[in-house]
Amino acid sequence: DSSHIQIEQRPHKLNIYFQKTAQKLICDSSFYDNLKNTTLEATKISKKDILIFLPGTREILKAQSVLSPVLPAMKIEIVTGSMNLAQQKKILNKTESYRRIILATNVAESSLTIPETDCVIDSGLEKIVVREKKMGFSKLETVRISQFSSTQRAGRAARTSDGYCFKMWHEIDERSLPEQKKPQILSSELYFELLLLSNLGVTDFLNFSWLDRPTMNKLNSATQQLKKWHLLN
Repeated sequence: DSSHIQIEQRPHKLNIYFQKTAQKLICDSSFYDNLKNTTLEATKISKKDILIFLPGTREILKAQSVLSPVLPAMKIEIVTGSMNLAQQKKILNKTESYRRIILATNVAESSLTIPETDCVIDSGLEKIVVREKKMGFSKLETVRISQFSSTQRAGRAARTSDGYCFKMWHEIDERSLPEQKKPQILSSELYFELLLLSNLGVTDFLNFSWLDRPTMNKLNSATQQLKKWHLLN
């Protein structure tokens, strides 16, 4: 027999702060000046680690060079999807009492839980792969996150105690964020995905249990193109 257990737990309070200016889609010098000032403000009210979401590795390294001189007492660490498991565990398993600033891509949005965090600074940006039709190749493009991602990121600040979230955009910008992002695989050319599946021994792409299923035409087109390039037989 199954039993029903009800656990009453008051959610931790999450204080959200917006900018007085509109969101920037370009990470230029004024963006990093704003990030620096926002981080300095956050350190005054935060008691634990501060998690900063940035769109990519290049922006993370630039932010590190901007923040290190003005916050010498805080250790700055980096979390990206390209790091191996051992590197990620080293950051997640904090053993010392020093406060940290953690610069992360959206891998820390839901894939990883960083303990001892009570403050999030969200750039509101992420990088996605976009197919350049005229040139025939893919590129990374910086875009605004969705409302769902914004909620996920902010929630990282109040998992174990009351928290704070600084959103680097105006409150009006919040209303125009897309509700959810379209799954990236639906806009992918599928070449990499099909080669990966083939390498894992999967050859029936049409009947594979896709989480978000591409169209049959797209699967057939990608398969035929890979065969023309002699990458599949």
